[in-house]
Amino acid sequence: MRQVPWIRTRASALVMVLIFSACLLMCVTPLMSYGLMFLYFASPCLLCLAWLLSGRAAADVCLALAAASFYFCGGAYAALAGAVYLFPAHFVFRFMTVRGDPALKTGIAMGASLLFSQLALYVWAQASLGGKAYEAAANAARAWFEGDRELGDMLLIYLNYSGMLPLSSSYSGQGLSMAGMLTASAREDLLNGLQLRIITYLSALVPAMLVEMSIYQGAVTVLIPRRAAERYIHRRAGMEWGEKPVLPGEDTPQLRTWHLPRGWGWKIGILGAGYFLIGSSNVTLSLLGKLMFYAFFAIYSIQGVAFLNHIQCMRGRRRIWRIVIPLLILMLFQEAMCLMGCADQILDIRRLRTKNNDEHDQWEV
Repeated sequence: MRQVPWIRTRASALVMVLIFSACLLMCVTPLMSYGLMFLYFASPCLLCLAWLLSGRAAADVCLALAAASFYFCGGAYAALAGAVYLFPAHFVFRFMTVRGDPALKTGIAMGASLLFSQLALYVWAQASLGGKAYEAAANAARAWFEGDRELGDMLLIYLNYSGMLPLSSSYSGQGLSMAGMLTASAREDLLNGLQLRIITYLSALVPAMLVEMSIYQGAVTVLIPRRAAERYIHRRAGMEWGEKPVLPGEDTPQLRTWHLPRGWGWKIGILGAGYFLIGSSNVTLSLLGKLMFYAFFAIYSIQGVAFLNHIQCMRGRRRIWRIVIPLLILMLFQEAMCLMGCADQILDIRRLRTKNNDEHDQWEV
């Protein structure tokens, strides 16, 4: 398969087009926020899956629908931002897959492309808002709370009672009026606290999202579409799995065999030292520390997922549990997954390395 056909199967092409059409409909309704979440988290992977499984024409139509969805969310600037986010990574995937590059190289290129695209958008947003993007987000949240006073007060009361947004220590007035609503002074104090928390959380989360999401999406966007396409083509041709490569280059290695070669493991481990820079009073050093540590955290969390998948396969667990359990642990106890990855890297628990082949491991090239 040196070139992907225009239409591989009509059924899969129709399904993909319907999925992105549904996203477009969400973006012109009050469900816009869900449409944007779909575009950010799922569309990079689904676009690559559409290209391999449905064909070039279906993938191009889905790209156009994604761009239209961004346009209906925020106009021409949103459409441009969506194009900067989606198009480079998608065409990197196309180019490297047709050229026959190994899955790891493609994943690294995908992750780097997504990271640089998001960094470009971040710099653009900061420049457009005079370096006060976090403050603008906090002001927008405050404006929403003030615009819908009844619902906003209910949410503020809930956040206050749950301990997530306490009144400031300097506040000495009454919290609730006789009617059970917030007093004007209490509302002002809570809104000021909300703005401060949004700025604090965004300054901590945005670097993490830029790095971690780029690495995770790079891995997922390569693994899922390639494996799905290989399984489909093998099944359609009546071939046994692994009989011969059906995509240019070698077949995509199974998740349970993924590991970092020893040399690369130590090099990436150095990124963990960024943890000690996070608390620096120098803003640049602190940001550098966050980027380094979150990259280390994400890479070793992926190795932890591979290690857990290996254990589940050895014990004969069903496919659904091999997907659900690692995802739940990754979302709820990511630190545990990272520790598993570190332990596997140091101790070689899966015994995947041999004395002579570690430097020539297929994941290194």
